[in-house]
Amino acid sequence: MKARHSISRVYKVIAFILIPTIIISVIASFYIRKQMSERVVSIFDNRSSHELAEQDRRMGAIHDLLLTLLNNNEAIQMITEGSELSDSQVRTTSQLFSDLCSYYDERYHFFVWNRDQDIFVSPGVPSSANTPENQMISGLKQSSLSGTAEGVSRSDWSYFQVSADQAVIVNVVYKDQTYLGSYITSGDFYDYFMANRTEDTQEYLFLVKDENFLDASQTKLYEKITHHADMVVPKSGDTYRNLRYQLFRKNFSEASFDGIFAVNVLGEYGWAQISIYGALFLSLLFLLFGIWLLSYIRKRLVKPLNHFIENFAPQGPSDEEEPVFFNEIEQAQDMFEKAGKQIEALKIEVYEKELEQQEMELSFLQSQVHPHFYLNNMSIFYAMAQAGHYKEIQQLSMEIAEYFRFLLRDGTKLVKLSLEMEHVRRYLNIYQIRYENELDYQVNCEPGCEEAMVPPLMLFTLVENSFKYARQAEQVLTIRLKIEKITEKNGEFLLMTVTDNGPGFPEEVLEDLKNGVYVEGHDGYGIGLSNTIKRIRYFYKGKGSITFRNGTDGMAIVRVTIPFETSGDS
Repeated sequence: MKARHSISRVYKVIAFILIPTIIISVIASFYIRKQMSERVVSIFDNRSSHELAEQDRRMGAIHDLLLTLLNNNEAIQMITEGSELSDSQVRTTSQLFSDLCSYYDERYHFFVWNRDQDIFVSPGVPSSANTPENQMISGLKQSSLSGTAEGVSRSDWSYFQVSADQAVIVNVVYKDQTYLGSYITSGDFYDYFMANRTEDTQEYLFLVKDENFLDASQTKLYEKITHHADMVVPKSGDTYRNLRYQLFRKNFSEASFDGIFAVNVLGEYGWAQISIYGALFLSLLFLLFGIWLLSYIRKRLVKPLNHFIENFAPQGPSDEEEPVFFNEIEQAQDMFEKAGKQIEALKIEVYEKELEQQEMELSFLQSQVHPHFYLNNMSIFYAMAQAGHYKEIQQLSMEIAEYFRFLLRDGTKLVKLSLEMEHVRRYLNIYQIRYENELDYQVNCEPGCEEAMVPPLMLFTLVENSFKYARQAEQVLTIRLKIEKITEKNGEFLLMTVTDNGPGFPEEVLEDLKNGVYVEGHDGYGIGLSNTIKRIRYFYKGKGSITFRNGTDGMAIVRVTIPFETSGDS
């Protein structure tokens, strides 16, 4: 037997496939990561540049508007001259500022203030000294801004810390001692750029002037993402890049400060990076596991298999033969297939014997019912003949003939419920002929249940048991049979309930039935009920059940639950 697929060749094939695959995966992963990073950076750079230009345009327009109002608005000129405004002029000016807020943006606020006369007008009247307007006026009073009579002076949009927890971006034009300005809170200013971002995008904006952060609370965040406590992006517009973040410094043309925009180079694509590196790790792990598995198989399987073949085969391999991995498996497989066929044949033989035994037992169970009923009817014929009821004997003979025709069916096969019910009705009709006005029975079957398949003579045995043990002197025997379909968690079931108005089961019989003990020794109760329990177990293998109990008035109640199956079910 020549070697065709040796274990060393398997190692080489695996290495030839996996190692280049891993190398290609590494190269592809870095390339994909680079492309995603560049894509994220490009989108962020373009978006931030566009938003910065929009904000510059808005700030420039507001500044030009302030200059126009300071020179041309009558009410503001009166404030500049120190004249007192009427209530209507104050309302008109306040309404003008409100309209400007609506036109430009609700987040921008406008005000006018005369330092000498301490005249202040804004869209709303400040309610406390902690409002941004009051805090800003306090700051302006302490500032070095000073208007001149020769013309109008201006300042760029500036970052103004009005309190420990409140800052604004403000622009003021002033003439003489009158200051006309507009401001936006720092939080609203950030929202222009970060409003549509989520925490997963990891995009940030820092406001700086020269080399200092205007918001001191941003210092730690900046250090965290750059890993350099003293690093500030140069004002020239250069960018800074570390492993995760890229930063851009962009100039606000209308402001005295710059903005540093930072973005995670993968942003929302972080899951892709994790997936790529995870795939690489799994590839390496798979390679190592494959090598270990082949060694383990050679040690634990191939060598014992060689030993098995040498001892199991008629002759062991010759000196020229080289035992190899796959050929040994094929040899062992052939041997096991032959042994498997022999085992399968033995299993079939044992199964057929067991099935034959079960059928014999079931036939015996059913045959036990026949003589019992036959003897009862012989007694009925004798009594009716003595009474001269010949017409009733003819009718009874026909019913009994149909009855025994049903009994001659194969007891090992299920029958339709409609046939079983017809047999039960025939049985009850026989006894109605014999015991006129002493038997009242009712069968209620839910539509659609007639096609269900049931064990033959199961209902008959229960009804016969009720008739035999529930009938009492001077009392009409009442038997009720109710059949319905119910739905449980594990499927649909057929529920059959048999009740009678007799004295119920004796306590010792009921106790044995509840405990699953066969009751063949209790005055004839045993044969019918024990056979019914055995037949349910035979046909349904634990899926069917039967319960016995007595009602409040002593009546016997039997409930049978079996899977709902029709002749078309597999």
